[in-house]
Amino acid sequence: MNIIRTDNPLWTWQHLEHYKEYRNVYGPELTGTDIEQEINLMGQGFPVRRYAPETECFDIYTEAGELAGDITLTEVNQIPEVSIVIFKQYSGLGFAKKALADLIGLSKNRYKTFEAVIKSTNPDRNTAQHILENEGFVFRFKLPAGGLLYILDLSDGQ
Repeated sequence: MNIIRTDNPLWTWQHLEHYKEYRNVYGPELTGTDIEQEINLMGQGFPVRRYAPETECFDIYTEAGELAGDITLTEVNQIPEVSIVIFKQYSGLGFAKKALADLIGLSKNRYKTFEAVIKSTNPDRNTAQHILENEGFVFRFKLPAGGLLYILDLSDGQ
């Protein structure tokens, strides 16, 4: 498994299919019309960015070179928030855990604290909690909308 930084993360068919199935887990909401527009643009060879420019995106690839998802860092009040997308066919194979460890390893010289939010609508909530806790993230508190905030603090030299 490899994570490769992409400076211009465009919608792919895999990402769009994943979004359609898990749209209630994502932050910015695309309507059905928005999704159809993205499909039309992709079909015409003009895919659009799937993340804002301030989000660092790393695509996750299998050893065979297949796109398995992505992992992102978005600075919120100078603290990077980690988000992971693993496509359904690669779920449960350790890609999220390995990508998270790799991303933290690549970023720990720039950041000493990381955040992760697990939305209450995430159907893989328990798995996400387990992955975060195994990487050293600690549950901080429940958010007003029911999500869970986790923090990883590397300031003690981890």
